[in-house]
This record gives sequence, C-alpha cells and structure tokens, in this order.
Amino acid sequence: MTRQRGCLERCRRWRRGQSPQRDAPQSRPCGGVRQSSSNLVSRVAARRRRGHYILSVLHSSAPFESIKSSPTYQRPDLLQKAWELPVAKLYSPLLPQGFTSICGPTSVANVLRSMRLPARRNPLRGFGLRPMSLDQLASEAAEVVPPDWYVRAVRPQTVDELRHELRASNDQGRRYVTNFARWSLFGGGGGHHSPLGGFLEHEDLAFVLDVNPSFGPWLVSPQRLFDAMNTKADLSTGKTRGLARFERSA
Repeated sequence: MTRQRGCLERCRRWRRGQSPQRDAPQSRPCGGVRQSSSNLVSRVAARRRRGHYILSVLHSSAPFESIKSSPTYQRPDLLQKAWELPVAKLYSPLLPQGFTSICGPTSVANVLRSMRLPARRNPLRGFGLRPMSLDQLASEAAEVVPPDWYVRAVRPQTVDELRHELRASNDQGRRYVTNFARWSLFGGGGGHHSPLGGFLEHEDLAFVLDVNPSFGPWLVSPQRLFDAMNTKADLSTGKTRGLARFERSA
C-alpha cells in the first residue's frame, strides 16, 4: 500500500512538472465559467433590485391579496351579466392562446374576430410565441385592422382616467387589449395581454377576457387593474404597461 501511494505521488509530481497549468486551475477556461456564474448571480440580483418580480412596486402598502380571493372574481351571475355587455358578446366564443401563439397575438386575433373578420391565432407578421410590448402590439395590430379602424397605445395616469376608458369599452366602435403584470393581481406570473370585454359600471368591475385558458375570463376593480397596468415593462425607456385602444373612425 505504501509503495502504491509512493507511485501515485511520483505520478502526480511528474504530471505537475509536465503540465504546470494543472496546478493553476484559475488560469484554465473554467475560471471563465466561474466568472460567468458570478456574473449570472449579479445579473439576477440586479433584476431583483430593479423590481422585475418584486411585489413592493405595488402602490398599496396593505398585505398582498390575490384577486382570486375576491367574491366577485368569477361569480357566475356577474360573469353572465358581463357576457351580455354590448362588446363582450361579440367575443364569444373566446379564442384561447396555444402552442403556436401566446397572449399578444391571440388577443389581437380575438379583437379581429369580434369585428367579424376571419383570423388565425397569430394574425401578426411576427413569430407567435414572442413576448410583445404594448407599443409593439399596437403597432403591428394597426397593420391588420380594417381601414376605418386605428390603434394606439394609451397609458392612463390615474384610476379615474382608466375608468373613463373602461366606460368607453362598452362602445361597439371600440376595442381594448389590456397589458398588465399578472403578479400584481395573482401573486405570480409575468406580463400578459388580454382583451377587455367591457365594464360593469354599477358594480365598478372591469371584465377581462383572459386568453390563458388556465384562468379564463374574470372581473376586477379598476384600482387593482390600474395597479397591474401601472408597472414598468421596459426599464430602458421607463414606459409602463397600459391599453391598446382600437377605435373606428366616425
């Protein structure tokens, strides 16, 4: 056993003598791997500091509560009433997102179908599985709507401004796609797009036609929807999420 250990030790010394790099692993490329790992940790920490997924960006200082706990979230009688709104009924049946098209393109497809236009799940020129900003969605949607419709991105600055747009969402000469941070409403998830079906003014509830079939349509107060929309989507520009407004020319 002692002899074997001596042989192993001599082999190690010989290999170190022939390949000094083995004694200095920090000079090997794997040092770059360690550095990359460190950079990755730094990047993740930076993203957290900037508030990508931190609930502290919410305007309310109260403990977070998912809207699923609200008694009006998917109350059957209220959903039935919401589906009878002038614009909401034009969306039935709602087209869900799928493996070829996620929320942004699918939301535009639903808007076109509500105008009684044929539309596949991704009616936009780009890849259906890419994340889209509010401005990008509005710009590309403007290319596929009828000539008498135009599209623009709007970012309400107050809850009252949002409520004004919500009232207008019951007008059949308008359509809206809302862009919001799902984690602000549910405690998890990222940015999302879905059409607005309308506004139950007496109940003060917005009707969101969530194209993610795991959620389905739901109702939310203007305050909570505003908080979810008034979140930074692009840190380089400082722009928030908001609404894509489709409006027919008079």
